[in-house]
Amino acid sequence: MDAILELIGRCQNAPTRGRPELLRHNRNRAVQASLSIEGNTLSLTDVAAIAAGVRPPAAPPREVLEVENALALYEQASSFNAYSADDLLRAHGLLMRGLIPQAGQFRSGGVGIRRGRQIVHVAPPARRVPELVRELLEFLNDGAAHWLARSCVFHYEFEFIHPFADGNGRMGRFWQTLLLATQRPVLAVIPVETILKERQHDYYAVLGAADNAGDSSVFIEFMLTALRDALIAALPRLTTKATPDERLRQAAMAFQAKWFDRRAYLAQFADLAPLTASRDLARGVAQAQLERKGDRRDARYRFRASEKR
Repeated sequence: MDAILELIGRCQNAPTRGRPELLRHNRNRAVQASLSIEGNTLSLTDVAAIAAGVRPPAAPPREVLEVENALALYEQASSFNAYSADDLLRAHGLLMRGLIPQAGQFRSGGVGIRRGRQIVHVAPPARRVPELVRELLEFLNDGAAHWLARSCVFHYEFEFIHPFADGNGRMGRFWQTLLLATQRPVLAVIPVETILKERQHDYYAVLGAADNAGDSSVFIEFMLTALRDALIAALPRLTTKATPDERLRQAAMAFQAKWFDRRAYLAQFADLAPLTASRDLARGVAQAQLERKGDRRDARYRFRASEKR
């Protein structure tokens, strides 16, 4: 845990002011990864475009709405009291608005979690949900356990209770981030969800192992490792001033082998001026990082194979 606290300190001291494009990029990554865990197929490029007000062509309307709702939720994170059941319901209402009839309400019926054809978890009866959520939120104020561990316990117990008809995974991940940010604000912009997506099989496995053991220790250990690795991944971006080459590297990870235009590039960096974006892209072409077809407004770009790693 000491290593995590040291990493948090280094990230917290990073000069993030004046770099809204990085903070928004991290928010987009968190949203895309968390939704992808639940089966949303939209890419990081798509999420960035939606955040910029551009609807990706042929994107499924429900998946677009999922992204819009999640972006709004993460954008409004600072308005929620992490220890309030009313705010938990309000956040769920925002996340699931237009997606389920029970948005912003605790479930009224039984629910089981299915992996493939197998039911891997049967949640407590609906009548117990309000009480269990209240007890869980009260636990968060118990100083006997370290705040890092308490946030992980919350995540596990929230998924065990499964208080909503849908959206529990997304809410559990978001609320843990919210809890962490109450202690160290920089953790609001560390996209640990990307690590959970990369380790999705293990994520589900440790949830099941904790259920079987009746003890959340294995899940706490997993989540602390994921948080540590997310901090390690985020630190270079937080401590390095955004340069044209850094933006091109970020874009290469986002676009992979896809063709894109200047508008899509701008969507990756919310506050980037169009002229600066044009200079970045011209630099990429000159350095043979990018191939280009078309001219001026019709120009499209693609990263060469050596730049996609």
